[in-house]
Amino acid sequence: MQYLVQTAASHRIDEIYRYTLSRWGQPQAESYIRGLFDTFEKIGNHTTVSSPVPAAFEKRLTGTCLEELKKVSEGGSVPFTESHGYELGYPKDYIAQFAIDEKLFWQFLETTQGDELEKLQKRGDDYQRKILERYDRLINKHGLLHLLKRGLSVEDAHFTLMYPPPLASSSDRVKENFESNIFSSTRQVNYSLTNPLQEIDMVLFINGMPFATIELKNPWTGQTAR
Repeated sequence: MQYLVQTAASHRIDEIYRYTLSRWGQPQAESYIRGLFDTFEKIGNHTTVSSPVPAAFEKRLTGTCLEELKKVSEGGSVPFTESHGYELGYPKDYIAQFAIDEKLFWQFLETTQGDELEKLQKRGDDYQRKILERYDRLINKHGLLHLLKRGLSVEDAHFTLMYPPPLASSSDRVKENFESNIFSSTRQVNYSLTNPLQEIDMVLFINGMPFATIELKNPWTGQTAR
């Protein structure tokens, strides 16, 4: 395997050698440099051991990841660490036709605006389908940001789809409403109706609605943006 060490990197390697030589002697300095070049070989041959990038992102956001949850189901310990406000989403809950996480979308509306849902439920028709079709029409016409700001009206019911962040002077009610938002991240989302095998590495949602997509590449395993 051939590889090229750039001039700046070569100078830095020399500095590492000289510093290690002066502090810990020649055997340690030579061991460090051999280790570096052994690693270069592994990178070039794609034999380095690296953690999956999507799993690392997911764990950072949610405090766990699908791989660790699988270990729990196999008798391992609970893997949760500190999260950053995101729940763990599941690809099976994503409905490509309407581009939503169905589970979290309804969870948010039922928890925060049950009275508005009840207005449509009393009519006895397929109220969920009616809401989703109305949502889909307005998303295609105005875009997601418009609905997040204005909300969604269906007949005589009106739904707030996102509670905005409070100001320092905001009331406790405004602060509580913001805390009701459900942020989530979902990996390997099959987004295409025409090609079900196409996936997005990670999608970020608010209240079941996608607001960002992330393609995760790992140069250590030979992946690039191209």
